[in-house]
Amino acid sequence: MAHIQHLDDLVKEYLLFRGFSQSLKTFENDLKIDKDKGFRVDRLTDQIMSYIQTYDLQGLRDLWNHFDRRIFTRLSPSMQPYVRKLETSVLRLYVVNTLQTNKVDKLHEFFDKMAPELQTSPEWRDWFVLPYLKGAEDNPTFAMYFSRQWQDTLMVSLTNFLSVVFQNLQLPTLARHEEESEYIRSLQEEAEQLRVRLNAALSATPPAPGGFSLDGVMDDVAPPPPPALLMDDFYSIAQESPGGSEVQMRSFKNFFGFGGGHQPQSSEADRGRQHQQTHAPQAGSDGRRTASQAPSDRRRGRSSSLAAASSRGTLDDKSVAGVQNNTTGSTSSASVTREHPPVQRLGTRRSRSPGRSSSGSIDGSFAKKEPPYSVAKSTTVTSEQTSVVTCVTFSPSGKLLVTGDAAGTVTLYSNLCDSVTSRVAGGEGAVRGSVAALVWLSDADRLLLGAGQPGHLLLYDCLEARPVWETGPDCSPLLKDRRLLCACADPSSARVLLSVAPRASKSQAGISSAQPALLSIDVKTRNVENVHQFGARGTVNCCAVNHNGSLVVCGCSDGCVRIVDLRCLDVIATWPAHTGQVFTVKLSHHQEKLYTIGSDNKLLCWSLTQTGQKMTERALHKQAAGPFMVGGSSRPVLLRPYGALFALTNNDEFILTCSASGTTVYEVRGDTAVVVQELSGHHSDAVVTLDWHGTADGNGEGLLATASLDGSVVVSSLAYGA
Repeated sequence: MAHIQHLDDLVKEYLLFRGFSQSLKTFENDLKIDKDKGFRVDRLTDQIMSYIQTYDLQGLRDLWNHFDRRIFTRLSPSMQPYVRKLETSVLRLYVVNTLQTNKVDKLHEFFDKMAPELQTSPEWRDWFVLPYLKGAEDNPTFAMYFSRQWQDTLMVSLTNFLSVVFQNLQLPTLARHEEESEYIRSLQEEAEQLRVRLNAALSATPPAPGGFSLDGVMDDVAPPPPPALLMDDFYSIAQESPGGSEVQMRSFKNFFGFGGGHQPQSSEADRGRQHQQTHAPQAGSDGRRTASQAPSDRRRGRSSSLAAASSRGTLDDKSVAGVQNNTTGSTSSASVTREHPPVQRLGTRRSRSPGRSSSGSIDGSFAKKEPPYSVAKSTTVTSEQTSVVTCVTFSPSGKLLVTGDAAGTVTLYSNLCDSVTSRVAGGEGAVRGSVAALVWLSDADRLLLGAGQPGHLLLYDCLEARPVWETGPDCSPLLKDRRLLCACADPSSARVLLSVAPRASKSQAGISSAQPALLSIDVKTRNVENVHQFGARGTVNCCAVNHNGSLVVCGCSDGCVRIVDLRCLDVIATWPAHTGQVFTVKLSHHQEKLYTIGSDNKLLCWSLTQTGQKMTERALHKQAAGPFMVGGSSRPVLLRPYGALFALTNNDEFILTCSASGTTVYEVRGDTAVVVQELSGHHSDAVVTLDWHGTADGNGEGLLATASLDGSVVVSSLAYGA
């Protein structure tokens, strides 16, 4: 990934050449706050050590959460336990550093802030005694973590792990241009060499009597050699992975299993490389392969540096994925080759897993044989009630479920997998009017913002079970005579985005002079920082903020999707998405794609790398996006959807949508989506909103919450592949 910095310079040079001065300034500002550090592993590890040595726990947690959202989610589910062990080891190094430097106050601060997250983990059960234990470095339980060898081995393992992950990221086309050009050039040189040899062989062979024959000539022309064998430094992880010899025999890239994002169409270089790998003959009976005539010096340099770094060993407690040094000579290399199939070069493109289709999801045969999910347990947390549930959402940890109804009641549920307990946040009708949005303001299960349709906001502390503040039209003029439609939180700051629209006034014959707007509110001060308007028809029905809070994607009432740069409040992209209103927008886990559902009852997927390009379109089943009628046949009232109409599972493998009596599961295949399962029978009426929370290990399992028109809410624990 060293060429990324050179690529940044090329982008700046291009922007300067085109005269895009504002874009150049914005790009340079983004580079200054780049958490990925240009994918420089040495700079990232230095940043982690800086946070540890300066006792910046919040900075350390923010950086690791950034890795989780942007990088580690691309790994296969089998790799997630190793990511969690690395995270545990880094936090333990932070604790050890506070003890070695006698910063007892920082040690207490660590356990005070991390206790809600760590107290249920068996790996941290013995560590809570450290603030009260004297001579911890001599205690047999903790002595190993105070040794210099363990600390150095942790940093080596972290360096190697990040290096290998970065080298196997799916790069954009611009970053792959040099590699593709080099590969095509090597193929052209190789073809020219073969042509010269063929001509020389033809000129040296006398013609056969009675005519010309090529018999025996082609035997002298050696076939092109295949790529050289390269064993990866993380081969030991494959041996520890569950699943037996089949998992151990995977190639390096299939083992890491990068997926979930949009796979670009294969170029000529890809097809040529795949053809060469498929048809390359074996050289010799001992299973060895000859070295490539034109190896990439850059790839060879990366691999050798990783092998050298990994020679320092692994963690004693296996809390970090081990790294084996594969430098045992040609004899041992040949024996390994006979036992295991050759592993691809780190620089070559990843081949698709045989169990996946070209779209990155399960193949058609699996979908036809059996459904992907089975309901391990289903619990009805609320029975039928008079008020319709408009919003339902899980907390960031998945331990709490929050619902909001048309009467303004916000209810919190805990112990979702056992005996469900509930409490009402702020009392009955705490949020005036129908609940339009429920937003968690951080990664912790503490601060919850409830937005009422008449313009009332309630910030609730779930840990202390008390309201923090309330505000409404009486306190904020911008909320007067407005109705709230949706809300979303900025993950990088204490900021909330609210969509407001004018409320019809009888005195004005249903016409209001106020325009729809997107408000940016500081949660700490309750002040409106910025206001952005899209015009009379640009009412924002739903929105989603990207990982660093710089962009917000808005689904509007005119059927258009708009992307707004929150730093300058400019609309940087607009395209028509649906015929009618857009009801729900969701970013993919890798934020390379955008999924939308509109009043035309269609599910669409859009590329964010090529903005506005439609990737998938599917007409959904009946009542996937409404219309939802309440009030019975005597006085039917049309219910506007406020909550999410669909949810994306881990790595966007499946899409869960509302249906007449439950949930319909779709799988994206190419430019369409197919129904792979119906989860019905849990509701007697149509489901109007739902939410999904996947397990932390990324194995595809999770909790599904659904709410129907009759007011019932059901939480189902789904097991994957059962």
